[in-house]
Amino acid sequence: MAHGWGLYFAKNLRIGNSYSRRLSKESTKIYLDGKNITADIQSLLEDTDVGSKLFYGESRVREQEIINGLSSFAKEIALEIEKEKRELKGLNPWTPEYSSLKETIKDDEMLHKEANEYLRKFFSKKITVKDEVKERYLLKVDIPNDNVLLREDAPFDK
Repeated sequence: MAHGWGLYFAKNLRIGNSYSRRLSKESTKIYLDGKNITADIQSLLEDTDVGSKLFYGESRVREQEIINGLSSFAKEIALEIEKEKRELKGLNPWTPEYSSLKETIKDDEMLHKEANEYLRKFFSKKITVKDEVKERYLLKVDIPNDNVLLREDAPFDK
């Protein structure tokens, strides 16, 4: 298993090629007027399958999946805002709970507005979704004679 950033070593060229192919999968990027907004969309959808796919770049994400994810998020947050507003009515305006809930509502309304703005931009075709291949390099290096690539029991300074 290989993941993250860094260098991966293999004694066998076939395994090295396999690592290179698997780690350079296509990933989906989202652009608004040429600017990459993938991270913005991902942060809105972070608790969804679509957000995870965007974050980890594990597989391509289709435009309709992103639109559905944004639409579901906008609906869920709208329901949450209504619930919070009903709860707010039952609180004393002079309590810390009231102030805190008021801030939460304000934050949620901003997220709702942002999701709806992105949806409008998708429908007006200002947003484009592209599949891109991550850069990959396969280098040949000389392996030391002792043939040990990783000594898990060695201290970090060795």
